[in-house]
Amino acid sequence: MTLLLFFPGKVGLIAPTITIQAASGIGLVSVTGNATITDDGGQACTVRGFQYNTVEYPDRDVSETGSFLAGAFTLTLTGLTPGQTYYYRAY
Repeated sequence: MTLLLFFPGKVGLIAPTITIQAASGIGLVSVTGNATITDDGGQACTVRGFQYNTVEYPDRDVSETGSFLAGAFTLTLTGLTPGQTYYYRAY
């Protein structure tokens, strides 16, 4: 997912960049998603999260709102079915 932001008074679009790491804390019906906002584009991000599901283009969502600068974050992905393969991506 690409998130393009426009800030008044600045020329052009500034897109934050994010990297995703391997999931951790794998449980029977939940897992911890791990990602890092590597560049906030010069402004705090107001939402960050993960999309996940058993298909390549996941539509289930877990997120948090606030004021986030560059740095690592984790969120718990819940409601998983044991034995299924899940895809996840960060935003």
